[in-house]
Amino acid sequence: MTTPILRPEATVEIADQTIEVSDGEVTLDTLMVPYARATLTVPVVDPEDVEAIDPREDLRAEIVAGDAAAGTSRAFNLGVRGRVVDHVARTIELELASDEALLMDWAPLELDDGARQYESSLRDVVDYVLDTVIPGTSLEAGSDDADVTAYWSVTNLVTNPSVRGVVGNWIAGGSNGTLTRQTGLTGGPVDGVTTYTRTSWTGNSGDGQGGAYSQSGTVAPKITCQPFKTYSVSCWVRANVTKAVRLSVQVFAADGSVLSSGVDVATATLTANTWTRLRGTITMPANAATAGLFAYCQQGTQWSNGNTFDTLGWLMHEGTYDVPSFDAATTDANYTYAASGEAHVSASTRTPHVERLPELFEWKPGVTAWEFLEPLTSHAGLRLFCDEHRKWRLVNPETYNVPGVLSVAGWNSTEGTDRITREDPNLYCTGVVVVYEWEDGDGVKREAVDTAGEPGRVLKWTFNRPYPGPGAAAAILSRRAGIGRVQDVTALASWLTAPGMEASITLPGADQQLGQVQAVRWRLNDGLMDVTTKQLIDVSSGAWIDTDADLDWDDVDADTDWDDWAES
Repeated sequence: MTTPILRPEATVEIADQTIEVSDGEVTLDTLMVPYARATLTVPVVDPEDVEAIDPREDLRAEIVAGDAAAGTSRAFNLGVRGRVVDHVARTIELELASDEALLMDWAPLELDDGARQYESSLRDVVDYVLDTVIPGTSLEAGSDDADVTAYWSVTNLVTNPSVRGVVGNWIAGGSNGTLTRQTGLTGGPVDGVTTYTRTSWTGNSGDGQGGAYSQSGTVAPKITCQPFKTYSVSCWVRANVTKAVRLSVQVFAADGSVLSSGVDVATATLTANTWTRLRGTITMPANAATAGLFAYCQQGTQWSNGNTFDTLGWLMHEGTYDVPSFDAATTDANYTYAASGEAHVSASTRTPHVERLPELFEWKPGVTAWEFLEPLTSHAGLRLFCDEHRKWRLVNPETYNVPGVLSVAGWNSTEGTDRITREDPNLYCTGVVVVYEWEDGDGVKREAVDTAGEPGRVLKWTFNRPYPGPGAAAAILSRRAGIGRVQDVTALASWLTAPGMEASITLPGADQQLGQVQAVRWRLNDGLMDVTTKQLIDVSSGAWIDTDADLDWDDVDADTDWDDWAES
């Protein structure tokens, strides 16, 4: 007795036309991007309608394929990537793919740093990108997520930024003002800081004068800076009256001469008794060697008798990223803080426990949406994909699965291969090394290495992108747990098969294997499917494995809603 193989019935709806498929295949593969692909051959439709099949118009195609005798079918909603018309054979060959291809196509023309605001949730970052590329699109509901907040090293060049120990380098500017160190602040704008400078006036300060200057003093010299580099400068200020104030930088040459008498980087009109943050950036001129910081009233105004002006949380650091004020006494679970010299009178540094650079959130011109997201998802050990129903998912590959068991044995298989190897590190490895190579904002070539596993057969990947923090190597290695053995089988087409299902494979001369379906390729011309498995384990004769032995494929409704079926 032989098992009849029936050619599937397959149609494709494209450009408002429903066309019979004469040949082709559809593939779903968890290790492939895009996840779904199809190649179809269809007869040439009305020549006047051929031009309507234009991939440049973001054209979509709906494939419906199945086995009429079994009463099962499967739909695939894919984008048209290419078409070739053969006027001699009178056929059209179509290349189709799921919507990851859209993210692999799309790149901005200008820098986009909007994703940074969502860094506490990778799902929110992905949703931001999806909505940018495919407006109105977002991830399906799910719990797999990761905090991808940027953490990086910074040096606060301001000495004694919150006058914790001495008043030192802080002096009052203008006339009739006295600067003192105040203590006992509660509910201030900088966590853990209870001290601040206060300048008090017994007379007018003069037009556009008066305030707190970090320019000189007995404790600390002027702030060292370098020509042509850009620095961020910020501080918190408060006055007991409504006042227009500014934050300025004075730049000096190595001999002490003034190069810039005062560059305003930020201005604000203060509400009485309310802390306000002033922040701006300055690019140092040629020959710059040191700088002084100033916070004082704007031109056309002056301080009067009884006025007070407070400052705290000063910060000057290289670069343009916004950083909260800190010093050696700051505490934060994500950083270690230290003074470069004597505490509170020297520059302070913060060093992250896990580095994740803010450059990762700079979506640069010409970088595709997929290239932008991939470092973040790989670092988190999560997989982003779009299924054949245009549904986007962010999942943990180790826990994501599709209900059901695919059983392949002699009764429903036609051929198979059983490969065991340690020659290919992509199939078998004991450790993984991921090398990141990139160029920082100063044009300096940098490198970081992420590793996981044990020495031995090591798989090495190299990425030309900023370091996103550790995690990618462990994720790559975990996906190879139990690998080293791969079985590819050809069987009668089952239109309920999906990557992520449990697989039970029995080939002649080999122990039964339990694993997971990695990929399935349906042939539309002969009623067969090719299945690739992963993470196989041996089930020796007589072993008992708790599988869903009661699952009867004949009981599965032919009208199964695959949107629900594919949920994990």
